[in-house]
Amino acid sequence: MMSLKARFDYFKYVLTIKKKKTMLFLINLGIFITLTVYNITQFSSDNFNIIIFVINILTLINVIINIYSIRNKIKALFFIKKPFELTIQEIPLPKTVIPSEIDEQYGYKNILIKNHQLIRSEEVDDYLMNCDLQDIKILYKINKKYINKIRKKNMQNDIKLIFLRNEFNKMLITRPLINEKKYSLATEIVPEQNIEIFKSTYYDSILTNSITRKKIYKNNNGFEELFFDGTTMLPFSDIKDDSCRLMPIKQTKMNNHVGTSVLGLTSDKYLILFYQGKSYIDTKFLVPSENGSADWNDLRKMDGNFINAIKYSMERELIEEAMPKNKKYKINTKRRF
Repeated sequence: MMSLKARFDYFKYVLTIKKKKTMLFLINLGIFITLTVYNITQFSSDNFNIIIFVINILTLINVIINIYSIRNKIKALFFIKKPFELTIQEIPLPKTVIPSEIDEQYGYKNILIKNHQLIRSEEVDDYLMNCDLQDIKILYKINKKYINKIRKKNMQNDIKLIFLRNEFNKMLITRPLINEKKYSLATEIVPEQNIEIFKSTYYDSILTNSITRKKIYKNNNGFEELFFDGTTMLPFSDIKDDSCRLMPIKQTKMNNHVGTSVLGLTSDKYLILFYQGKSYIDTKFLVPSENGSADWNDLRKMDGNFINAIKYSMERELIEEAMPKNKKYKINTKRRF
């Protein structure tokens, strides 16, 4: 059932990305059906029009061509037939990634921990913590048009959809790649300001945030050809050999869906940790009690408060990933250990 849902999600997403072609096909199909009905009703009467009949034949040919094209896409999806092999390499980041100029104003700094770069701000962390403890709202506004900006390049780039299909096929062996609906950041989180979010999907992050860290080679009978270079999409400016600067969120055209991580401590003081299982992000390292992402449905009944939405996402993911099924739990999010 999960595999079937994943295939349906994939096909629906491709139709969404290719919405112009989909709309043209539906228009052609509508014209063909209308003219066919008209010809049938007029064929035996004196009102039969040969010009309309010829137009109908030409429309039928166009519909058949479109159906054949869609048939090939469906066949490639459901029978998992690859036209060629892809070799995917990770692109290493520069040694130093500097926060954007907007972020630097609010104390964001680059922190290096065991060769892993983090960008964080104690000022913003304290602000978020105080908002939670003092029940101060951080209001969010939903930007309904922002997703079109994210998908615009995907609509023009079939190479990205080939990459998505490659990742989709690879994940079918372990865990089907369900295209869950997410909420994403359209602006930075800064003190004393409202934020903008937008509705997106998991696939949108794969085709923006994930693919930018990849170089993709097309492997045809042992001959490798550079197919896609993600460095052209990296959200950096002032790029040098060993450093670069992050762009502000609105300039990046990245999906940036909200992720959550939780350290769970039991009432008898046991810390809950796991090894990351087989997933799209696969690793053998220890991970927190919950390590996931925020769903669009988490925004329900949140009264426009971003803090409550994040807390609800964290609680839901913690229960889903770290707790035995069919049991009720009481989670204390106010207590600080």
